Amino acid sequence: MNQTILITGATGYLGTRLSKMFLGYGYKIIALALNQMEQFAYENEKNA
Repeated sequence: MNQTILITGATGYLGTRLSKMFLGYGYKIIALALNQMEQFAYENEKNA
């Protein structure tokens, strides 16, 4: 799928689950988060 979705609060409870769900469906996501370290941890988890 060649669609992009913006997720705010991507490191929160719902944002994390929505991000994983949309990535699983093949969407490209743009994730916004307040804490840069949480975002780094999410990127590492996604690439694992």
